[in-house]
Amino acid sequence: MFAPVGWTEPIVRLQFELRGIVISGTLGLQFAEGTLLFEKDEGFIVPANTKVRIFNAGESNLHLIEVLRPAYNAQRAEAFDSF
Repeated sequence: MFAPVGWTEPIVRLQFELRGIVISGTLGLQFAEGTLLFEKDEGFIVPANTKVRIFNAGESNLHLIEVLRPAYNAQRAEAFDSF
């Protein structure tokens, strides 16, 4: 995935596991409990059914590889306005 500076997704609850690795830039994962940042060469996991906001937390473009288990399906993603 490629995300330009300032990019963000809405808060979502995914009914699938999301894991990946940051290739370049800074990934932000915001949860109700706080925010985690991941830099180049760091891996991450978001367990299924976890509310999260995924965003580019850096001042350069974000490039990462994501693996979704099971595969993405729009019916398995629910958007929210807040945590």
